[in-house]
Amino acid sequence: MTKPSSPFILRLLRQAASSLSWCVIDKDLIIVDANEKIQNITRSDSLIGSHVLYVFLSNKLEQELLRCFREKTKSSISLRLFEHTWTVEIHVETFETQSLCLLLFIKKDASETEEKQKNEEFIHNISHEIRTPLTMIHGYAEYLLSLKSLSKQHQRLQSILSQSVRIQHIVSSLIHLHSPDHSKDDCPTETFLIDKLIGDFLDEHLEQKQRDRIKFEPCKKPLHVRAKASLFYIALGNLLDNAFKFSPRLSKVLVKIEGGDGLVLIHIKDSGNGISPHLQSKVFERFYRMIQPPQTSLQKKGLGLGLSIAKKIIHDIAGEIHLKSEISKGSTFSIELKEFPIRNT
Repeated sequence: MTKPSSPFILRLLRQAASSLSWCVIDKDLIIVDANEKIQNITRSDSLIGSHVLYVFLSNKLEQELLRCFREKTKSSISLRLFEHTWTVEIHVETFETQSLCLLLFIKKDASETEEKQKNEEFIHNISHEIRTPLTMIHGYAEYLLSLKSLSKQHQRLQSILSQSVRIQHIVSSLIHLHSPDHSKDDCPTETFLIDKLIGDFLDEHLEQKQRDRIKFEPCKKPLHVRAKASLFYIALGNLLDNAFKFSPRLSKVLVKIEGGDGLVLIHIKDSGNGISPHLQSKVFERFYRMIQPPQTSLQKKGLGLGLSIAKKIIHDIAGEIHLKSEISKGSTFSIELKEFPIRNT
């Protein structure tokens, strides 16, 4: 692959070479050149030939690049990438028979993010303090459940176990919602077969009575996505919890996977009363709570955070969430992710 020869881009590269991190991409958003600084930041030595989305995992950056190529313009956006806040300058130029785009990554002054970093450190420390006793409670409950001599207390122990899992889930959700720094999440970004990713979640993270209500329809062809499993599981769990909460007792919740046009769609359909059109834009707002019908399966009030957390997480892994709902026909929340094709070698 030949490197760009545009005089404009080369001039910018010479100016930025000593101080800035940069890469050059083509109109298909494939990286065709990059300097050592950006490779160090991304912790990758194989950037060239990779798609921008799979390197930076930013739907915002991808959409802005497409706009700049379409309008043949330049732009500047602020992004949270690789543990820091960056100003990303986008320069597009058409020359000869192709268009190329130069991305300059400028780290923001440390003073601008000092307060955020302190907040993130506080949240990280608090999360550790909360998770440690929860892990012990969870472990002891699992151990006691394995003792057949305690069969009379089985139901109470199962309740302790399920509630500890629920609290752990709430803690993880709140931490993600209030901290933009996900580098402290030990789970790496990986490529997953979406059917297996969701199937494992349904088997390992739901109670038996919830699993009995799931109707799972995997895709007929293998579909792969790039994601952090721990974050994806929080979003999926929140959407399923919402579906159970607003569906009649013992009714089925459909989880269906579809693919096409380079996209992977995960649909979660409930059997509830549906959401009025004028309220549908509000359900993703923080602390917004729908009125729960009396015939639904879970008689508990939520915090009004589940859907807002799910939307934030899916956006953070370069996806989208869509809602389709009709009164008396239920609601369908759909997660849209980019397909990550696996090439046979």
